[in-house]
Amino acid sequence: MKNYYKLPIPAEEIIHGKKVPTVNLEESIRQMIYLICSTAYKEYMFDERFGSVIWEMDFDNIFNVHLLRSELETSLTQAIKLYEKRVNLESLQIIIKQFDFNYKGLKTKVKLGINFKLKIKATDKIIEHVEEFFIGPLSYTWKN
Repeated sequence: MKNYYKLPIPAEEIIHGKKVPTVNLEESIRQMIYLICSTAYKEYMFDERFGSVIWEMDFDNIFNVHLLRSELETSLTQAIKLYEKRVNLESLQIIIKQFDFNYKGLKTKVKLGINFKLKIKATDKIIEHVEEFFIGPLSYTWKN
């Protein structure tokens, strides 16, 4: 069974020839899905198309949840097809919850849930993977 580097990759350990932590295929796929979701376009300097549209969306002014969901689905579907070739995307579900969460003056208004159903090409195994993000707007209220 092939092992893959665990993220984040400890570059210093590789340079010094030390043993580097590894993960199995399934965990490596999960790590890549997380990277796709958590990376903004143009953030990865070697390929500015890597990432997703999540960080470009205005979650403060959600006027059309269906359009927002559609744009997210398109972005993530394209990214997975392009950058995670070890799987077929069987289904993708976007859950957008808008609410007020107040903790020590920090307010978060949107929770984004992404449910992936993926089929690993090498094994035909179906895996489910969930990513959740608290998305802005973030606002701080200073208490005197």
